[in-house]
Amino acid sequence: MSSILENYWILIPLIIWTLFWKGIALWKSARRSEMIWFAALLVLNTLGILEIIYFFFIAKNKTDEIQPDARIDDLVKKRII
Repeated sequence: MSSILENYWILIPLIIWTLFWKGIALWKSARRSEMIWFAALLVLNTLGILEIIYFFFIAKNKTDEIQPDARIDDLVKKRII
């Protein structure tokens, strides 16, 4: 226990790293109304690993499927609209 308190400078970057990724992942999961992911990200502390997986793989794959602006751009190029 005393060694952790003596080497607190190691914990500061880890805390900043975790809070950064947790904040981004929680924000994204809340905006997408994914309550299960929100609860898992809020409760589990994985030093940012689960948050990075969610942000780059889970959420990214679901947003790539939905691109309504791309359809509008295609229609404008074809001069339908």
